[in-house]
Amino acid sequence: KNGLTENTEYLGSIPRNDALKLTLESSVLLLPLNKADNAMGRIPGKLFEQMRAHVPVLCLGPKECDVENILNETNTGKCFEYSDYKGIKDYVLRIFDAFQNENDFLQIKNIEKYSVENQVKKIISYINEF
Repeated sequence: KNGLTENTEYLGSIPRNDALKLTLESSVLLLPLNKADNAMGRIPGKLFEQMRAHVPVLCLGPKECDVENILNETNTGKCFEYSDYKGIKDYVLRIFDAFQNENDFLQIKNIEKYSVENQVKKIISYINEF
């Protein structure tokens, strides 16, 4: 409809290792959240893989959701409402500009807080409280 077919490559199902390689080679990663009542508190595991890739994450979902809070805290991406066309476009253009000028777009911080090891420690501390 928008003339993007020539710029689109449909890969279908691919093995996990290939998917991870493509993730690391990407310029921006899309993380669409469900349009559901529970989207505010749902954190998909894919978020943590994407954060570790050190590639900007473009999340589509409700504002002020947990995913947006994590992206803001770690500076690994931005979350936009599905209908925020201008915000999405501006963000993609900023990423593209940084890519063209070979600038490091992300200034990642606090990412280790979300490592598997640290998250398991957090769960253990909750369990030990009982």
